[in-house]
Amino acid sequence: MAVVWNEYLVALSILVPMFGALSALSHTENMRAATGRAAALWMVAAAATLGVSVWSMHFIGMLAFHIDVPLSYDTELTWLSIAPAIGATLCAFHLLRNHELGRVRLAGAGGVMGLGVTAMHYTGMAALKMQPLVTHDPGIVALSVLLAVGASTGALQVVFAGERGGAGTWRQQCLAALLMALAIAGMHYTAMYGSHFAAGSICSALSASLDASLMAAIVTAISLLLFGAGALANAVDRSLALDRLRDAYDSLEHQVAQRRLREERIEYLANYDGLTGLPNRNLLTCRLHEALSMAQRTERSVGLLFLDIDRFKHINDSYGHSYGDALLREVAARLRSVPREGDTVARLGGDEFVIVLANMRHPDNAAALALKVQNALLAPIRVEGNELYVSASIGVSVCPGDGDDAETLLKHADMAMYRAKDRGGNGFECYTLEMGERAMERVNLENALFRALDKHEFELHYQPQVSLDTGHVTGVEALIRWRHPQLGLVSPARFIELAEETGLIVPIGEWVLRTACAQAVEWHRLGYWPTISVNVSARQLQQSMLASTVGRVLAETGLDPSYLELELTESVLVADVDATIALLRQLKQLGISLALDDFGTGFSSLSYLTRFPIDVIKIDQSFVAGLPAQPEAASVILAVIALAKSLGHRTVAEGVETLVQLDFLDRHGCDVMQGYYFSRPLPAGEMTALLERVTRDYPHQMRNIAAAVRKGSG
Repeated sequence: MAVVWNEYLVALSILVPMFGALSALSHTENMRAATGRAAALWMVAAAATLGVSVWSMHFIGMLAFHIDVPLSYDTELTWLSIAPAIGATLCAFHLLRNHELGRVRLAGAGGVMGLGVTAMHYTGMAALKMQPLVTHDPGIVALSVLLAVGASTGALQVVFAGERGGAGTWRQQCLAALLMALAIAGMHYTAMYGSHFAAGSICSALSASLDASLMAAIVTAISLLLFGAGALANAVDRSLALDRLRDAYDSLEHQVAQRRLREERIEYLANYDGLTGLPNRNLLTCRLHEALSMAQRTERSVGLLFLDIDRFKHINDSYGHSYGDALLREVAARLRSVPREGDTVARLGGDEFVIVLANMRHPDNAAALALKVQNALLAPIRVEGNELYVSASIGVSVCPGDGDDAETLLKHADMAMYRAKDRGGNGFECYTLEMGERAMERVNLENALFRALDKHEFELHYQPQVSLDTGHVTGVEALIRWRHPQLGLVSPARFIELAEETGLIVPIGEWVLRTACAQAVEWHRLGYWPTISVNVSARQLQQSMLASTVGRVLAETGLDPSYLELELTESVLVADVDATIALLRQLKQLGISLALDDFGTGFSSLSYLTRFPIDVIKIDQSFVAGLPAQPEAASVILAVIALAKSLGHRTVAEGVETLVQLDFLDRHGCDVMQGYYFSRPLPAGEMTALLERVTRDYPHQMRNIAAAVRKGSG
């Protein structure tokens, strides 16, 4: 049977699957870029587009095919022929999606897709329902299958082996679409070449079928609809992708801006104080190094002022930290206004500030600036509705005289500042070599003090207290001494204050208490019964466990509590009156005695004597030393004795060194004397010998001497 081909429709049959494949392959690119449900939807869309394109190509190719028999297509088989194309394509895409592109997997996917195209073709041919049946050359059929499988495999390799996105993606898709179109057309026209229509054949699908014109309209409509939907979907996806890209860019830009702000904030916090906005220690060090380098080149001086706000801790504790912060901000603002432009005002932390004066013509400029700083702080500072007067202790050091590097200048200015604070604050001190030597001595002494207790370098000396009525030694005061391996016997005046500052006074004080109590027990065993007096420091009195510590020591040493007397200075007692009273009552419950030491030298208040459970008042040696030449001292002593008797307290006079002083105290009713006239402080062994001697001889001698003095004065 003669066959005629329409060249225009043949060309159209190649273009349609090519554009359809191009649309489908763009969907696969979206599929590869997406994840989850979106990727699955893009895969279905790609398979449907490519399957319908293959199906359209077949029927356009059949429209280009003309024989002398009217042709029509069975409706059910026509629609059924779409299924192999879509199903096989979907299966191929699924095999290659999100998997490594191996040879076996690629061959399998290409085979499935090629067989699907072949199945679609022969199902479409069956829709003609020719009588007799169309015959097919087996060799040609096999060749058509190989063409379909090979071209499909090549197209899939081009698509899935390429990089996602980039400039080459469009070229890859065009090449794959061309291969796909050629595979489909080649398979179709090869298969048609092997198909034979017998002479006199008729189309039995004419009764209930789709004629060629209707088929052409359906194919055209479906192709246009599918291509249009695909193009629209791609356009929407690209628009969304652009939106996502813009959002990602905006997000990235925002992140970059936020990171830049964080880095700027970190850099700011690394170099500036968050409370006052002044340079911190880090930036201060840098600027001080710069100033020193410039000073070396220009042969100028660099001044450094180290400031500490006087009584700031008291202000902070009284008004609260927010009040203290506001005060620091105001102080910083005033300090910033004092030096020249180009000088540095920095905050080291807490209430400490540093001012660096660069490029000074004369070293005295630093001291002049210290005066300006004091003047700047004279006016009251108003914080939260309150007016507060503040002052500062200032230490001054100058390069090159006081040091050539930043660390040395800061250290020396700090020393000078503490000298100003020791002198009452509200002033400034310039660094001197003597300060450095004293500071070094203090550091060495502090280091040695930390080891002294473990090395058993402390010892106790005891000074007797003698009753002016009986002449007996009624008590001894335990006084600590430090036998330093290099310095020899170190006076308490040199290390007690240091022990207070470091907190070592607490373990040292407990050692003194334990050692003194144990020694008292030993004297009691020997038949001597003096009361042992032990000094209690301010730091010890602040310990909430002081009463339990004293009770434990008494229990461990076995000392009768009535033979222990604790001495406390009045300045310590008035620091926190209510808490002190509670602690003193706890101590009294142990059965011990309490003595008020150095009475009259501090902030004496008669009301305290009525509130504190005191047993003994000790008259300070500064008053005793004035006897008899100073009437004022005598008046104070007489008043203290009278006051003590009226309150039922005993009196002990310290620092008695002459017989005249002894006679005055005896005549005016003082109970006990203590001083070098009777004995200096003695080690335990010498004190034991003294107790033995005075128990035997001294009371009679004391009474005879006192009687002689009274007779002579009379």
